[in-house]
This record gives sequence, structure tokens and C-alpha cells, in this order.
Amino acid sequence: MIDINSVLIAEQDLLQAMKSSDVNNLDRLLHDRLIFLLPNGATVDKKTDLDAHGSKAMILEKADFEQGPISIIGDCAISNVKLNASGTMLGQPLSGEFHYIRVWKDFGGQLKVIGGGCVSN
Repeated sequence: MIDINSVLIAEQDLLQAMKSSDVNNLDRLLHDRLIFLLPNGATVDKKTDLDAHGSKAMILEKADFEQGPISIIGDCAISNVKLNASGTMLGQPLSGEFHYIRVWKDFGGQLKVIGGGCVSN
């Protein structure tokens, strides 16, 4: 069953997996049919995200996390997160404030991100 506490834990697990490029945990937390919108308007799927972390094309050197509102709707949750981050993406510097919205769904006790998006300031 999905609740606010389980989403908070999943968000922390996801952040740690992103920071360490832990492809195994990212694979566990992202749904196979994930659709995610990037700040530049591009849409990525799970494979693209895992490949970026696995190849070290995306490296988070610093990531300060602030959890925003979470809304539970049936077996899904919508989570709003602010991340002040710096690192590199495809060898280029990456720095700024990023606002994420993620949709989590409960699959038999395992929360997975099924969709979301990110904007930057």
C-alpha cells in the first residue's frame, strides 16, 4: 500500500541511486515503461536514463534535496521535489535548481516511478 512515508523513503532511495549512479537501484525504482520529460523538452525512457548513469554521461557531484508536497491517489502518488544540483551531463557542466514532479505507482509493495518531468530555474 502506498502512503506518504513510503514515497518519502522511495524519493530518498532514488536520490541516493542518482548520486552514486547505482544502475541496479535505478532499475528497481524506475518502471520499464517510464516516460520522463527533461528541462530541454526531450522525452526519455528507462533505458536512456540507465544508460546515462551507467556510462557516467550524467554525474551528480552535489545534490541538495527538498521534498515538496505529496498527493496520494489510489495506488499512485504525485511527488514534488526541488534539487539544487551540480555535476556534468555529457561532459558539460550542469548546475542549478531543478524542480521534479514524479508519479509513483505501487506494484505489490514496490514503488516505481512511472512518469514525471523536470524544469530548471
